[in-house]
Amino acid sequence: MHRTYAVTWQEHESLRLSGKLELRAAGLSLEGSNNGSGVVGILVPYEDLVALRFAPGRERLDGRPTLVLDRRETGSLRVASVAAPGIISEVAEQLAALKLGRVRSNERLAIVVPIRKGKAEEARRLLDQGPPFDPKAVGLGRHEVFLTDQEAVFFFESATGFGLSRLLGDRSVWACAAAWRDVIGGAPRVARPFYAWAAVSPHDATLVFGRDPGPGDSDGGDVYPP
Repeated sequence: MHRTYAVTWQEHESLRLSGKLELRAAGLSLEGSNNGSGVVGILVPYEDLVALRFAPGRERLDGRPTLVLDRRETGSLRVASVAAPGIISEVAEQLAALKLGRVRSNERLAIVVPIRKGKAEEARRLLDQGPPFDPKAVGLGRHEVFLTDQEAVFFFESATGFGLSRLLGDRSVWACAAAWRDVIGGAPRVARPFYAWAAVSPHDATLVFGRDPGPGDSDGGDVYPP
C-alpha cells in the first residue's frame, strides 16, 4: 500500500495545484487540481531525477517548506506540504532511498555543487567541520571533497555490500544541507564515472576488475560500470 501525502506542487511557472503525492514502484506520482478544476496527474520516473534540494525562502511555495526536484528533460518541479511541514523531509529521504536503491553496490558518483560568488571562504569553513555523518557507519568506502572558487565536488564510493541510499537516508545529512543554503549558487548536478585508469604495480601479476576483489584489486568493484 502506498502512503499518500497532501501537497501543493508547481511545474515551471504553471498554475499551482493542490492534491496528493505518492511514491510508487515506477516513480513519484502527483495528482491535483486548481480550485476544483480538472484533475492533473504526472508521474516522475526515479531515473529522471538528477537532483533534490530544499528551496530557499524566495523559491518556496507560499512560504512553506518546499522540495525542488530537478528532472533530466523537463526541468524543475516544486512540492510543498499542505499541513505537516515535516513531511517534506520525509519525502526527500524516501525519494533518495528509492532513487539510489536502484543503483548496485560499489557505486561511485560525484555531486557537483555550484558555489555563489564570494561564498568560497564560507564553503571552506563548512568543509573544515568535516562531514555531518560517520562515513564508515553509513557504508562508505571512500569520501572526498574537491573545492574551487566556483564549485564543490563531493565524491562518494560505497563499500562492498552497501548502497549510497544509507547516506542520503541519514537525517544529519539533510540537517547539514540547511547550513549550505546561502552558499549554494544553483542546482547540484550528479556526475557518474565515465573513464577510469589505474597504474599496475610490478608486483601484481594480474588485475581483476569484477564484483569480487582479486589479485592487485584490493578494493574490488568495476572500473567501467555496466
